[in-house]
Amino acid sequence: LYMYLDLGSLPLANRFVRTRGEEEPRYPLEALYCEDCGLSQLSLAINPQVLFSYYPYRSSVSGTFREHCAQMALEARAQFGPAFGKRLAVDIASNDGCLLAEFSKAGFGVLGVDPAKNLAEIANNRGIPTICAFWGKEAADEIISRGGADVITATNVFAHVHDVNGFAGQAGRALKDDGIIMFEFHYAWELIKNNAFDTIYHEHHSYFLLRPVMRLFEKNGLRIFDARVFPVHGGALRVYAVLDTNKAVKTRPSVQEMLNFEDENGLYNKKTYREFAGKVEKIRKDM
Repeated sequence: LYMYLDLGSLPLANRFVRTRGEEEPRYPLEALYCEDCGLSQLSLAINPQVLFSYYPYRSSVSGTFREHCAQMALEARAQFGPAFGKRLAVDIASNDGCLLAEFSKAGFGVLGVDPAKNLAEIANNRGIPTICAFWGKEAADEIISRGGADVITATNVFAHVHDVNGFAGQAGRALKDDGIIMFEFHYAWELIKNNAFDTIYHEHHSYFLLRPVMRLFEKNGLRIFDARVFPVHGGALRVYAVLDTNKAVKTRPSVQEMLNFEDENGLYNKKTYREFAGKVEKIRKDM
């Protein structure tokens, strides 16, 4: 692991002091690049119970994101074509039910999984059935007991997870044989291109490119068949995956095109990350 950016010791984001003079704990914030697989990651993982048991951010406050969710739901429905039938969509880290509300409108049965009690309560109250739990074996077992999921979505959560292998593996377990996975997360290319160092904070463990995600999914019995970038949240990569036993879904040209793009732009070269760190330092000095 090559450390290319050290932002010092900082307090956690999305946590606010309740009393004047309250001391906030600070934690090192360092970005590391894996020379083996190309994944960027933090040097330190904060206990998720500390970060996510109560969460102040609500997905539904953004009209742009609600529109993005509606398009995602219609696209998921189109994947099944005329034989749509009765399908179950499961959203991991479903927040206040913003995405699943759109899947429900598109004709899916829906189920959310989210560890934040305040958000699970909001979602259940608005008619989006939600399990209040972290995603893992127990949550996956619950989905399997219901017959499995036709679609599993995870938007803006995969980068928040320390155990990415366990997360992807349990998603594969809970997926039906002909089901699809749609994961969406910050794209490291946008981080580098836009000097977006403000998106590096303790909630975001990983900064993904396509190649390391493909390697991760393959380790867990999944095959990425499509990949696209969307402008939402400052540039997000969405990957579409099926079980590696699903031969009916063919891999699309977008996958190789994106891998070529990443190679051509030096995203697997330490020099690119050194140059990025230099730009961040220049912004700091100029300010």
